Amino acid sequence: MVVTIWYRAPELLLGGRHYTPAADMWAAGCILAELLALRPLFQGDERKQPGNAFQADQCDKCARARVALQAHCSRTSATLPGAAVERTGARPP
Repeated sequence: MVVTIWYRAPELLLGGRHYTPAADMWAAGCILAELLALRPLFQGDERKQPGNAFQADQCDKCARARVALQAHCSRTSATLPGAAVERTGARPP
């Protein structure tokens, strides 16, 4: 079990009971990002509730980062040569 919620995978935050290698990869990625950025990636507030693993603030931090990353990737990928193929179906010259 990942004790610190900052490194807990979304499926565990949402109450998942099966701990898989994917949860370890999530935690390792969060720690690596923290080492590179010199600050925690998802610094949520923990609210302990007996029998309830759901952490709303932490889930919100993960969701906001995903939306921001998706918007950034959409803007960036529009400048790539293959983007015209995807939008119009036409092949580049």
